[in-house]
Amino acid sequence: MQLHRFYFSQTVSWPTDLVWRFFSNAANLPVLTPPEAQFESGEVDGPVYPGQILTHRVRVLPGIKLTWVTEILHVEPGRYFVDGQESGPFRFWRHRHEFVEVPGGTEVRDTVHWALPLDPFSRVALPLVRAQLKSLFSYREQALPGALAQFTAGRE
Repeated sequence: MQLHRFYFSQTVSWPTDLVWRFFSNAANLPVLTPPEAQFESGEVDGPVYPGQILTHRVRVLPGIKLTWVTEILHVEPGRYFVDGQESGPFRFWRHRHEFVEVPGGTEVRDTVHWALPLDPFSRVALPLVRAQLKSLFSYREQALPGALAQFTAGRE
């Protein structure tokens, strides 16, 4: 199995506790996902906790939607949480979401370790998957400030 790493970082001008509350509720995930992914979340039972199972439907290729089941593996409230794929499009998937207080706001750090199924035959798809990950996080970079503003407005 060939393991890959993807890292992304973004700084937003909101306090870390608010950013944590937004990200730690999986019900907010669809607003950070590009429309072309046709992302749908199953029922969410509150903020993340170790052992929580999340079910999603996502378009992986035109005309192909898969069920993606993840488990929240680790949580340190206010600092980070880690999800791992139980079943879905990857052979291996671990995603660490980290929130660091910085001057003027919060740095949101994402580290994803992943592997494709059917290695080595799937290696031809590596450039496509890397491009999809980059596109996903680029979309989130654009969507997050507005999503946080709306989330904040809803709390007032």
